[in-house]
Amino acid sequence: MKVFSTSLEFSDSSAPLHMTVGNFDGLHLGHQRLLGQTLSNQNKYGGKTCVYTFSPHPRQFFNPEFEHVYLQDRNLWRQEIEDKWKIDILIEEKFTKEFAQTPATEFLDQYWLERLPLKTLVVGQDFRFGQKRAGDVKQLQAWCDQKGIELFLIPPVEIEGVRVSTTIIRDCLSHGDVYSTEKYLGHPFSIVGEVEKGEQKGRLLGFPTLNIQDDRATLLRRGVYLTWVHFQNQKWPSITNVGIRPTIHTESSVVIEAHVLKGLKESLYGQKMKVEFVSFV
Repeated sequence: MKVFSTSLEFSDSSAPLHMTVGNFDGLHLGHQRLLGQTLSNQNKYGGKTCVYTFSPHPRQFFNPEFEHVYLQDRNLWRQEIEDKWKIDILIEEKFTKEFAQTPATEFLDQYWLERLPLKTLVVGQDFRFGQKRAGDVKQLQAWCDQKGIELFLIPPVEIEGVRVSTTIIRDCLSHGDVYSTEKYLGHPFSIVGEVEKGEQKGRLLGFPTLNIQDDRATLLRRGVYLTWVHFQNQKWPSITNVGIRPTIHTESSVVIEAHVLKGLKESLYGQKMKVEFVSFV
């Protein structure tokens, strides 16, 4: 997968491009529908697939004091869209002051038409673009019709009357509702991180404790969860505590402490492992 920090760097017009656009905070069922349609377009017409997103996240750009935490580690997200979804091109457009002030029509021509050989475009039905989000799908449809680009407007995914979105997933995580989170993601919520040395009290009690620090822990309700620990194609049942641990600095950090119940004997210090959350205890 080729990665670009702006569409202005892109210069390959050898194959038609099938592009989907969004913030892609993670890969929930709504995002998966966008990617699925993009792949379907490629299968129909040939050419290459492209995901167009933004860096930093627009929310963080407009609120610098707010540190945006993605639902999925960004490197793992890139790996997934490349390995699982076979995306050919990723454009992570630099969200700068100049970019944010680009009027809607100028944005479409300057950043897309003049640089990208677009054949099809896939967006959500509520897609907005340009300065102050002034551009809407009606304007986008007119532009695509004029330029000969086939536009696909994807309706939101709903499960039991609930619209799947990053916002609803964040709300579920903050309440410890990892069951609903799994429904909206299409897979269990998990965190991948490097195992750190803790106080090793778990081993004295007969079961090892694996400690991970990761920004995504701040999304979760503090407390105890039933979990699975994954490492090198193996998994073990575990009880995991998400809580606060004071640091040597003035602030505290959110730490994941997974207590493996059985099966794990070797030390995983310094290794990367995955904690998959099943239910809140």
